[in-house]
Amino acid sequence: NDGDLALIKQQSTADDGDIVVAIIDDSVTLKRYFRESSRIRLQAENPEFKPIYSQDVKVLGKLSHIIREY
Repeated sequence: NDGDLALIKQQSTADDGDIVVAIIDDSVTLKRYFRESSRIRLQAENPEFKPIYSQDVKVLGKLSHIIREY
């Protein structure tokens, strides 16, 4: 959500379903990570956003915690 603070654990690997910070085409994104047969799918939690498919994804870290103020 807008205004949330994401705490990221720095690492270069991810398992299916992990929420990761990834670099794709010189852009950084926070998405759920899934390995498919010939590509990686990065899926947003917001269903209004389409998934990103790529064979060239660099994982920078994994989501550890979300801090949200109410």
